[in-house]
Amino acid sequence: VLLIPADHPGRKPSDTYYISRPGGKELSSAVDTLLRTHTSAHQSTLMRSGKEAFLCTGDVYRRDEIDASHFPAFHQMEGVKLFDPAAVGGAMTKEEWLASDE
Repeated sequence: VLLIPADHPGRKPSDTYYISRPGGKELSSAVDTLLRTHTSAHQSTLMRSGKEAFLCTGDVYRRDEIDASHFPAFHQMEGVKLFDPAAVGGAMTKEEWLASDE
């Protein structure tokens, strides 16, 4: 599971860098042929290993137009914290929070 919305720019083929061998020959698999657009690929492995909290950092690459806030290569950091559902049972739902004055 990518945990990335389907309409996110990082999932568009036109916004992803692909690599081919010299002479235009395709590489053997998709894993070998694209530069990652997110660091979230590591989340499921770390969750399955029993980690309850972790940070994923790395360089990511997207075909962005260069301007004051965009560049084709940048650093991304994602933090994940897993909670026991019983421990957050009193937490507000998104709808309750939106309806509150907080």
